[in-house]
Amino acid sequence: MSTSLEQGSVCRPPTAADIQAIAAHWSATPGSKPFSRRALPRGQAFWRVVSVDPAVAHAHLLADATRQAAERAAVLHPSRGAGRFTPPRRSDGLIVPAGYAALDPGTAVWETVLRDIPYKGSRLVGESSIRIRFIARVVLLRDVFVLSLLRPGVLGLATPTDPAPDFIQVGPAHYPTTVLWMNAAWDHLPQLGGLAYESHMTAGGRNYVFVEDNTGAVTQTDLAQAALRAPLFEVTEPPRSLAFDPLEKQWVAAQAAQADAAVEFP
Repeated sequence: MSTSLEQGSVCRPPTAADIQAIAAHWSATPGSKPFSRRALPRGQAFWRVVSVDPAVAHAHLLADATRQAAERAAVLHPSRGAGRFTPPRRSDGLIVPAGYAALDPGTAVWETVLRDIPYKGSRLVGESSIRIRFIARVVLLRDVFVLSLLRPGVLGLATPTDPAPDFIQVGPAHYPTTVLWMNAAWDHLPQLGGLAYESHMTAGGRNYVFVEDNTGAVTQTDLAQAALRAPLFEVTEPPRSLAFDPLEKQWVAAQAAQADAAVEFP
């Protein structure tokens, strides 16, 4: 069932014409066309919100939880959880390690911890959700090429019979469709490292979903181990708990209050 945020939004599967246009632009000189490769240089900074195991998400185990958060923020994971562009699957059905990041901490938090406020009309972020969350600043350890799904370039996918796909306003009900765009990109764009897309939560926010280039892996275990052996990110400072760090608690509460919502801290 679609929420009010999604009413009137259109998201459709990629057509053969879409894939052909994107693939043609991808092979052009980087940055010269709407869908040509966008290079993210080594050292580019991002913010990631990661979850730790509930067993260590306690104030007296904060050191252990922080170490686990740092380990998880550095790598991509072959998760089965449904997201806007995840889990990406290869043509053989294997799940490709992937992970989300944002250019600023506010967008990272709104896209994860606070996302139920607009989608479900929630006015209280539950304790179980905030307890396990950490925020980390990371930088890329290598150059990455991403496909831009940012406006206005993405509007060029419109045709007389098919509107341009809306990746921004659509919510969880449309994720089975939006993930098809990631799968198509993975199958047809060599050296694909991820997608760039606009935040539907914060004005001017920009999100990235990164994927591992593990075309030589033959099993799901191979994919996971390859991602662990070659972390994509360096964590530049210890991740901070959104539930137990006093300054982070104050900041998250202020973010939620902007939408007339509150956070139930432990």
